[in-house]
Amino acid sequence: MAQDLLNLAVDLFLTVVRTRMQNQRKGAMEIIQKEEYGITCLKIKGRMDMAVAIETEKAVDRILKGNNNRLLFDLGELEYLSSYGLRIILKAAKKIKMMDGKIILCSLLETDKEFFDICGFGANIPIADSVESGIKVLS
Repeated sequence: MAQDLLNLAVDLFLTVVRTRMQNQRKGAMEIIQKEEYGITCLKIKGRMDMAVAIETEKAVDRILKGNNNRLLFDLGELEYLSSYGLRIILKAAKKIKMMDGKIILCSLLETDKEFFDICGFGANIPIADSVESGIKVLS
């Protein structure tokens, strides 16, 4: 009886661990970079939390070291944005403005758009409903 309970507890623990690992893999972040009309577009999919936001920061730094001064963030498939991820976006906006460039955030979920507006970030960083409208603003 005690052995059965122990085996059951171990099985339950392993199931929880496997489920958490699968959920973490599902939420992994992916960055897709492309150029359109002289605009660098960064599509960010998944969760931009502290663990993976450094990848985004490196990608943005590489972009800004070149001659690129027009940056579009496509956040339509962003599942989560940590404060560190927000810092990366604000830092990029500051650098681009110093380069007399333009930045825009596109395809935000309504709650994310509301967050940017409430915090006042929407006044400094334009937000477009779609990538297409964002490209028009930057062109």
